[in-house]
Amino acid sequence: MYMFYKAAIYILLVILLGACASGQEDTPREQNGQQTVISLSPHLTEIIYALDAEERLLAGTDFCKYPPAAQKKASVGGLLNPNIEKIVTLKPDIIMGVPAHKELKVKLSEFGLKMTLMPNDRIADIYNTIEHMGRLLNIPENARQLIQSIKDSLAYYEEKAAQWNADDVEAMLVIGREAGTTRQVSVIGPRTFIDSLWTLVGGRNVFSGMN
Repeated sequence: MYMFYKAAIYILLVILLGACASGQEDTPREQNGQQTVISLSPHLTEIIYALDAEERLLAGTDFCKYPPAAQKKASVGGLLNPNIEKIVTLKPDIIMGVPAHKELKVKLSEFGLKMTLMPNDRIADIYNTIEHMGRLLNIPENARQLIQSIKDSLAYYEEKAAQWNADDVEAMLVIGREAGTTRQVSVIGPRTFIDSLWTLVGGRNVFSGMN
């Protein structure tokens, strides 16, 4: 059982480190041959580092804490309410966000800034995001290698899960709660990438039947 949970935690970290995009833009402007980036989501920041493109990252958010080196980058503030003035001042070539940033994308367009929104609901979304980022940053081979590495890891632990016969392990996947209490608990529902990963390694989500 310990090995089951160890593998499950590892595979979640793999996909988060890794983690057809909507709102895709044309290839952005270049500065000295390389595009500069602002990331508005922790998983996008992690992917930028995993692609070895961190030197192009101008800023992230207050929540971009992994890898640890990301905390040394400038921050544009909150995840959903970043400092628009600071973003404009930094003049990035690319602003990367998620569908929840739809209204922000409109506001930034008023300043002539283009923003790409990348879905992250499912495992396939993460693959597509990595591929799209590879194209935007002109490092498609880095993206291909990262995707293949993640797929290989997932295949390995899926095979291990089948050997463990751990299908009866049921869990509530908690991603947030009011500090020090059991109030305001946020859980993972079905048809999400974390739910998919838990299922892949042999687990069952308590809320898999939730609509």
